[in-house]
Amino acid sequence: MGRLLDNRLSLSPADRAKLFTVMEILPAIEAWRLTLPKAQRLRLNPPTTALRNYRKSTGIGPAPETSLHCQRRHHHSLRTMVRQRWNEVRDALSLTP
Repeated sequence: MGRLLDNRLSLSPADRAKLFTVMEILPAIEAWRLTLPKAQRLRLNPPTTALRNYRKSTGIGPAPETSLHCQRRHHHSLRTMVRQRWNEVRDALSLTP
């Protein structure tokens, strides 16, 4: 049983990110898939394939503000701003007599 779970749940980080994206817009993807013939729906089962074809069919590209890369970049810029402000406050307090 453990081997089965290991094989089923071993996703690359890119595929895992795409799976989470699919989960966020799942109702829209399911509605789109219902318009397809059954054979095509079966071919579009993997998350990466379903997401790519959904985007191609609907013309909806990835939302840049929700991509993992953008979230990390935003988090990094916030940390940098907080660190800079902290240094300014610390310097201001050390300069006061």
